[in-house]
Amino acid sequence: MRAFRRRVDYVLEIIRAELTPHHRRIRNTIRMATIGTVGAGVMAACHIQSVLGTYIIWTLVGSAGPMMGFGEAFAFTIAAGALMALSVPLAGILAETPWLLLPFLGGTITLMSYTVTTRRFGSPGLVLKVVVIDTFYNVVFYPHTFAETTASTFGGTALAFGILALFDTWIWPNPAEVMLLESLAISLEQTRARLASAAEAYLDPRGDRLSPNAPPLSDMAKHLDLLERCRKEGATPFRSAVLLATIYRAERLHNEVDRMVIIVREKVPRELRAMMRQQLTDAIAAIAAAIDELAREIPREIPIGPELPPLPVSARVKPAMDALDAATLAARPAYIVRCPADEVINYGAFNASLIRLADLIGRRLDHPQQSAADMKTKRWYELGTVDLSLLHYGIKVGLAIVIGYSVGVISHHENLSVILTTVIIAGLPTYGATLHKMILRLFGNIVGGGLALLAIIIVTPNFETLPVYMLTF
Repeated sequence: MRAFRRRVDYVLEIIRAELTPHHRRIRNTIRMATIGTVGAGVMAACHIQSVLGTYIIWTLVGSAGPMMGFGEAFAFTIAAGALMALSVPLAGILAETPWLLLPFLGGTITLMSYTVTTRRFGSPGLVLKVVVIDTFYNVVFYPHTFAETTASTFGGTALAFGILALFDTWIWPNPAEVMLLESLAISLEQTRARLASAAEAYLDPRGDRLSPNAPPLSDMAKHLDLLERCRKEGATPFRSAVLLATIYRAERLHNEVDRMVIIVREKVPRELRAMMRQQLTDAIAAIAAAIDELAREIPREIPIGPELPPLPVSARVKPAMDALDAATLAARPAYIVRCPADEVINYGAFNASLIRLADLIGRRLDHPQQSAADMKTKRWYELGTVDLSLLHYGIKVGLAIVIGYSVGVISHHENLSVILTTVIIAGLPTYGATLHKMILRLFGNIVGGGLALLAIIIVTPNFETLPVYMLTF
């Protein structure tokens, strides 16, 4: 029962962390809702008869990717058209031989998953996989009209790419660097909160369990994706190096606090930490305040150069750490006799983590090398060595698609195509990222399902005009 409560707390903390209000999140939400509403209204006005129309625009808007220009939108539209045009005759032929259809579908999705991941196609790559799978699914349930449905889906795809390019280019751009800096600030705030929670549990005389607080989930993958977006949007090699160093420092702070959480959870006596309680409290408070100051500074600027003075609050960390070291050294004759070895080792490990945290925030970033050779980005068409881990990931996605496809066909429910889109959207290269995405997707399904029922009950019987439809959307 206790393990079950911990898992529930973990899920709830993930949801809480994702839904915590922040001005950047609110701004992005309004932007996404605006683009999605305009897209839904345009597709409804153009009589797009595919359910994937609005889904595609939302997939493009809701997933991280570089700002899309008209050239890129045109290229992805041509690619989607070619794939869908090719999938129609292939689906018609293979529908007569299911023993060939399933291996072909699995192999196609494996290849597309590997290519989309290694070439960093992002959400447009997801759209390409979705439209191909939709054709092979519709051929079973709508054998006489699946070509028309595919053509309608292509119309929705073309409109989605065009609308997104219009907003990204002219109407409402959303630069990746601004998003990256805001995301780094949020991550540092979560690290500070987790440090405060760990310190509270470590200094608690009763030894209460550590509260979940911010989930120990790394944002480094998201930050690196945003950094790649910055490069594609024109960030110089020098600026990219500065951003990479900032990401690296935030990740090291995150990992060090995670190491402290493990130390806190060790079951050892608490006499030594009680002796150092005041000095530990002062040092942790100074470090937490410095992390908070760093989080507030990053969105404004990233000063570099070890010759620069530290931030005003960060300057208080060294005196606090010096006082902790002096008190620990003065108490050594007493605790070395009274305290068992495991307690001394635990305290030493906790103190070492504090020293590493103080070192990370006590000085500015070093000057990065300005050579552009190391910052060269591989073109999407350039061949490289095969990444076996990503190839295994592609095979797993292909296998999951085959299983989900079989479930939908055998059960004779055409609406179960959501299984396939869920596998594509939530199936990520690592287990932790997939679990995190799936938790959020399931929670979103519950909320979205409730809102959809309210719309069906209240809006649909009483309103029929396009403006009301867009307002509800």
